[in-house]
Amino acid sequence: RKLTNVRPRRHTIRKSHVQRLFQRGAGRLLGLRWWMARHARRKRLTSQLCKSAAMQWSCDEHDETAASVLSEASTVPEELSKLHQRQTLAKVDEHSATMWDDVFSKGQHIEPVKRTENGATTPTKSQAACVAIDCEMVGVGRAKARSILARVAVVDEKGATLLDEFVRPTERITDFRTKWSGIRPKDLVGAPAFSEVRARVAALVRGKILIGHAVANDLRVLSLPHPPMLTRDTSLYPPLRMELDRAVHEYNPANTPSLKNLSLHLLGKKIQDGEHCPVQDAFHTMQLYLRHRAEWEAEMLS
Repeated sequence: RKLTNVRPRRHTIRKSHVQRLFQRGAGRLLGLRWWMARHARRKRLTSQLCKSAAMQWSCDEHDETAASVLSEASTVPEELSKLHQRQTLAKVDEHSATMWDDVFSKGQHIEPVKRTENGATTPTKSQAACVAIDCEMVGVGRAKARSILARVAVVDEKGATLLDEFVRPTERITDFRTKWSGIRPKDLVGAPAFSEVRARVAALVRGKILIGHAVANDLRVLSLPHPPMLTRDTSLYPPLRMELDRAVHEYNPANTPSLKNLSLHLLGKKIQDGEHCPVQDAFHTMQLYLRHRAEWEAEMLS
């Protein structure tokens, strides 16, 4: 009797049911998109780690030879002659030559290093013992967080500009960062290709001491390996931090100093007041290195 009195339910699709179906489908679609994005991020991160590991392996492979060559100078007194220094750098240059085979595989012609009868390199315009580098970058990608090379400058120890070149972008630029980089779309019109500029930079820094402020970022955007034994980073050198701490009481030596503050308080030069100039930044980075060159190189040789 109770069953006969129960009114049958009408199976009608209401508006709320349709909304639930759409929400459920949208949620599944968003979940699929999130999973695909996560997979892409993991794949991209894995490729970057593999690439950096390969670059580090190529550097470490030749670091042992470079370290053995440079360790010979530890038995020499502090008044090491310039001739012995040139011979030491020449040996490092010979042993690390194979690191650059992939860089010059594009068919770029690089003039060989001229040597005298005693094996030392001849002092030419581009054969300085050390060079400083600085790069300006632009943002790419939807998040504008990734960086690619837009301009690079190389300066020698005498302050002469060896290279100052804009670079043709390898990806679509989403943020020119003109406020800091000083890069505008018209600057990149007709600029040389990335591979060409990369080969020119490699020819200038090959076998030399490379100075830079946070130089790891510059080498990363250039995809260029360089032996750690021949790399000097002014943002990581402790004596520069301690000197800045004595000049500025509010500064914390545990923090990474900016090139702007180092130049202002240690060199008395005001830079990066607006758009950055890579030639100017590289020049002041070189001046900071020359300020502590003797003790810095003594620490590397010890």
